[in-house]
Amino acid sequence: NPITLSRFYNTRFLCSYRLQWYPFDIQNCQLIFKMKGKSGDFANLEAQILNFLGEVEQNEYVVENYYMSTRIEDGVTYLKINIILGRRLLALVLTVYIPTILLTIISHATNYFKPFFFEASVTVNLTSLLVLVTLFVNFSAGLPPTSYIKMIDVYLLFCLFIPFLEVLLHTYMDYLRLDSGDNPLGDSLSSSDSLKNGFREINHHGKKIKVAAEKDNGFFKNKVGDKEGFFEERVLKKPSITRVEEVLKNNSINPLNLISRNEVTEMMARDELYKFADEDSRMLLICKKFARMGIPLIVITFQTVYWIVGIVHVNNAELK
Repeated sequence: NPITLSRFYNTRFLCSYRLQWYPFDIQNCQLIFKMKGKSGDFANLEAQILNFLGEVEQNEYVVENYYMSTRIEDGVTYLKINIILGRRLLALVLTVYIPTILLTIISHATNYFKPFFFEASVTVNLTSLLVLVTLFVNFSAGLPPTSYIKMIDVYLLFCLFIPFLEVLLHTYMDYLRLDSGDNPLGDSLSSSDSLKNGFREINHHGKKIKVAAEKDNGFFKNKVGDKEGFFEERVLKKPSITRVEEVLKNNSINPLNLISRNEVTEMMARDELYKFADEDSRMLLICKKFARMGIPLIVITFQTVYWIVGIVHVNNAELK
């Protein structure tokens, strides 16, 4: 008759997690057993019954599957137990993904503010950026430190980029509407390239010469003398931007009203100022179109690709 010996072993083991795909990661924890010493000459390891007696749903992981197998190498029998751990995404969706999506929508909504609410638009985007940075730092602190970037890091960094881009766009569009200082485009016509007393200085074969300049349909027409006569040089005139000083002077707007403590007075002054803003420039229209249509398209494309790649990875990992 066969003699059966039963023993109970209680052991702990460590599982190395690979978090590159977090939170779409699937962890495969392995336990490998073999007979020690000469005991392998009198006993064989067989994969028969495997029972999991713990909770299937843990705090961070869910036990998706577990199985047992044997293999023989160099005459030694190894018993391998695989425990497949998955992750429930609902908690992360509620604490990370939905808040970041709402903050991105709030940042995009600033594109529909009135032009004279420029400061409010920038403030809203900077506040969204600050909240996203705080969320990113706190969430990363709760994860094991790694030397590689994770999927959640890619997502949060992209969300940080949106309000930052919105601030740059709003600043540039406000500059295109009204110039509150020296115009760099106008400055390009200063010094050696500027129009002074009807003459312009140009570089003519290594020498600076003065040429007569006449405006002709948006161009500077330069008459340059040489031995054979005159030839004309046409230079595209730089586009002008409405100057704040000119608007305040020509329309009797009190500059102090723009910083008045009375909110109604301040808003009325800003509204009056931005009535004379240039809203029809080609570059401004391009920026508006990109801000209202381009950025949402980029966000939707990223979200779609991100979730498709993550879900496909989870399905492929579970199949393997």
